[in-house]
Amino acid sequence: MPPTTQKNPGATANLDRKEAAAAGPYRVHLFEIDADHWKTWVHQRLETPLDQPGSMSFYKAPPQEHMSLIKHLTAETKTEEFIAGKGVVTRWERVRKANHWFDALYNASAAGHYCGVRLPGQEPPPRRKHVALADMAQRAAATRPDGRPWVDTDWWREMRARQMGG
Repeated sequence: MPPTTQKNPGATANLDRKEAAAAGPYRVHLFEIDADHWKTWVHQRLETPLDQPGSMSFYKAPPQEHMSLIKHLTAETKTEEFIAGKGVVTRWERVRKANHWFDALYNASAAGHYCGVRLPGQEPPPRRKHVALADMAQRAAATRPDGRPWVDTDWWREMRARQMGG
């Protein structure tokens, strides 16, 4: 089954959520992240003075303890290129292989954004109303466009039974 894409409502989120069928009854939620956007976002947070909203800082430690992290954060350089029809496009190009912590940091930032975390002064996403699983299962309209239910109640009951030892 090809994945279905749901654009995140925030145009600035630069996240796409995809749902793909996995082996068996399980579903996998995949996120496509605009890496260039989020790497730029992380560096903007690091460049923001500590006394201003939106800054990012690290725990207090002697400078040599942060040297490995700094090497990862500077393992890529930002380049901007004009492309006809698109305008100025920002790309990050790797200059050193060890950039794993930078990747982890921008992915964590994007995940936080998806979960509703915002910078001070930014509007949080609207809160969704909590709906009980039983109520969702009873609604006839609780199906996806292809007719599958949004919530696989049989799977949840099975998981609950496993957790409760029954």
